[in-house]
Amino acid sequence: MRVLVIEDLQLKIDELTKYLENDLQVDSITVRKSYNSGLDEVLFRSAEYDLIILDMSMQNYDISQNEPGGDPINLAGLNILDQMYFREIPNKVIVFTMYGNFEEVGVSLFDLHEQLSKDFSENYLGNVFFNGSDDTWKDEMNKIIFNNNILKNNDQDLNS
Repeated sequence: MRVLVIEDLQLKIDELTKYLENDLQVDSITVRKSYNSGLDEVLFRSAEYDLIILDMSMQNYDISQNEPGGDPINLAGLNILDQMYFREIPNKVIVFTMYGNFEEVGVSLFDLHEQLSKDFSENYLGNVFFNGSDDTWKDEMNKIIFNNNILKNNDQDLNS
């Protein structure tokens, strides 16, 4: 399985990468650390991925010595899903967030889930709430991945 992770927080990247490699034996993981680099990857290389794991809030640009990352975008992941919808990019997406509420825009994670399920039903598989103090997020991720046969579909593709 080939996974694109769009996430700007290194702790979440490390935990998610470890989970994907050790628990799911994912073959290939690509990480993009900002809205712009993630969007570029989705628009120009989406066919290379079986699954996209998408943060909902992230920096505009990749942080570097010369670039502080720009302004954070509260619902950057929603913008990426919008672009996928308008461009008919069929990849399946799991939202991976550490926010239960997006207070700046007045949306709870539950409300966001309802909106994404309705507006992006072809792409959106569900959301996983990341809490760095426990591993329950892994159970949620497993439930979404296995209930939607993501790994099974990949095995079928390899055997075709």
